[in-house]
Amino acid sequence: MKPKTEIVTPTASEIPALENRLAEIAKEMSRLSAEEKSIKKRLELYALANPDGHAPLKDEKREGRKMALPAGRVEIILQSDLIIASFREGDKKHKELLSLLCEEYSENEAPKVLRKFFDPPSKWENRYDNGVKFRQSVGELLPPKIGPRFISHCTQTDKAGIKKSNITFDIKAAAKADSEEEA
Repeated sequence: MKPKTEIVTPTASEIPALENRLAEIAKEMSRLSAEEKSIKKRLELYALANPDGHAPLKDEKREGRKMALPAGRVEIILQSDLIIASFREGDKKHKELLSLLCEEYSENEAPKVLRKFFDPPSKWENRYDNGVKFRQSVGELLPPKIGPRFISHCTQTDKAGIKKSNITFDIKAAAKADSEEEA
């Protein structure tokens, strides 16, 4: 355990040096942040281009894959496509989902089935707090013929129609590796 260092109120003569040092630190942090973003983007592109290096993501609240980088200090987490949170009554998404459900259910039944996944008007809100539960419920409540397509229709997309997903970096392994090297 690290010993606590007592923080002493600076004197007026120490203030300019502290101010300068704080400005230097802020500038360096900004530079490092930009470099970090660039490195993460490049590693993300690498992970997406090399699906053979992916392993299943073992997490009850997330679905997806992960890729451990060669040094073992960083894992790239590629979460599954994000499920939409809501849509408005009568909008394009609402009509699309009802149309899909009408392939298996009557026009009267389809809205009832949709209510199993989204709370109804004026805005249909996703009833599940994560994609794993949503996908499990779809598997349990919908016929296999339309379940996967229903999930596909319920994923978030950007303006270009590309499905949104979360990609994160687990750098805790880096801190662990550093502490092992010091020992």
